[in-house]
Amino acid sequence: MNETTTQAVKAPTLKGFLIDCHTRTITEVAVPDSRKLGDESRAILDYMYRTLDVDLVTTVRLNDRDDTLWLDDEGLLKEGAVLWHYKGSRQYFAGRGLVLGSDDEGYSTSVSDAVTLDSLRESIVWTELRVG
Repeated sequence: MNETTTQAVKAPTLKGFLIDCHTRTITEVAVPDSRKLGDESRAILDYMYRTLDVDLVTTVRLNDRDDTLWLDDEGLLKEGAVLWHYKGSRQYFAGRGLVLGSDDEGYSTSVSDAVTLDSLRESIVWTELRVG
């Protein structure tokens, strides 16, 4: 009798960090790698929209290693949105954020080793401020 074993095929993922202002936590997350799933795949955008709870995203470059913060493009317009910022910066962000890397072609990649969970936890300032 032949026994066949089936193993689940793991979808390719990227390492990122989710900044959640509602729970004031920063966690490592596995993000679908659209490039390896095919250029036509919207997996990464669908993940962002769902995880960040947004309709539009925008980006902020974090460093010279092309690490990028993805945010709600309309976050500062949403009544009651929680605000946060980086130490030493006067730029406030609203809502959740997702940190990923990027390559020369504009594709998202895993976050570089320049950004760590500890460095993010030390850099982010949670506020009691809300939009509106």
